[in-house]
Amino acid sequence: MSSKSKKILSIIGLLVMGVVFIFVGSKDMVHSRQLAALGKTTTGQVIDGEDDVSGRLHLHTYYLQVRFRPGQAGALSPRIEVSKGVYQSGQIGSTVTVHYLPDDPTICQAGETVQTRFGNLLWGIGFLLGAGYLVLFFQQPVDQKEAVERLGESVKTLSLAQFEYISVGAAKFKHLDLAFYDEGRCHLEKLGYRFLDDQENVTLRRRSGISTFIRILLSGDQITMADFYHFVPKFASRVLGAKSAKVLDLETWFSDGSFVCTSNAEMAGKLESPPAIDALRMPALTSWDKLLETHQRRIGKYLASHPGVTAVQLKGMADVRRAQDEQQRIKAEFRKRIGLSRMELEQFAGTQGREVDQLHDALTQHRERGNM
Repeated sequence: MSSKSKKILSIIGLLVMGVVFIFVGSKDMVHSRQLAALGKTTTGQVIDGEDDVSGRLHLHTYYLQVRFRPGQAGALSPRIEVSKGVYQSGQIGSTVTVHYLPDDPTICQAGETVQTRFGNLLWGIGFLLGAGYLVLFFQQPVDQKEAVERLGESVKTLSLAQFEYISVGAAKFKHLDLAFYDEGRCHLEKLGYRFLDDQENVTLRRRSGISTFIRILLSGDQITMADFYHFVPKFASRVLGAKSAKVLDLETWFSDGSFVCTSNAEMAGKLESPPAIDALRMPALTSWDKLLETHQRRIGKYLASHPGVTAVQLKGMADVRRAQDEQQRIKAEFRKRIGLSRMELEQFAGTQGREVDQLHDALTQHRERGNM
């Protein structure tokens, strides 16, 4: 059974236990209050006792079986949960005070005073909090095995030769900063860029649950693709360091099959790029104008150092999709070949040392077994 399956079963188990204990605990509390407000008292005789020890913590629950007569009705002999003190003084044959409800004598307590019982209610709340914790941090690995499985799935996604995209309406993505998209489009259109489409990476949504869309524009000279997107991870992952990001990607395709890419997707800079993709990941807060200026300068530098190479002109969305599919094919082949390097893991973890080395070795073995 995978670590993910075990965690799902744990969540279900905690939820069930939480509901059961809260139901029982709520009844205990209500009955306690009813006994305190409406209960009658009588004297009962102890006929048996039990010290029930359970769990690894050896928790004790004490019971006395007491025979008593509620009013004019016949005698009852219920098994009553009692405190440790009442249990220790309740020898067989001795007497004890019994509190009961006249309308339902089976609701009763034994001891000098009525105690408000909320232990089961607290246990129930504890179980539900435990389930909530696992749900909240579901995407965070609990051990190396799960970390390897999670990273393996991420590498599988990065290794896909092609992603599926569909045109979408921005209004359905209310969890994203739509003003960011609108401001970005307006800014670039003033510089001669042309809006092409809003598209969602359906493959990413299906594999990770992350729902976002890309606003795609094309420069006036038709050689630079501009992609705006707001990335909001479903759950922040400590392993991959996933954080919310508002990104502008600028990409130019050349006749020799290579790409020059400039963006403020700072986290993506922790991943190595294939030799055919010259990628510069600038700080997240880099201004759009700075990104545009830097990208234009890098295009000129690439052309100057590669005589005879030209930037590929793109006529519209079909050409842009063809270019981006080719870029993904190059990335996928590269990722299949290297997996995740030790250096990349160190970048994401923000540290070096034995734990990263062990994780890399386990990830390599996972890959060699054909799981990536």
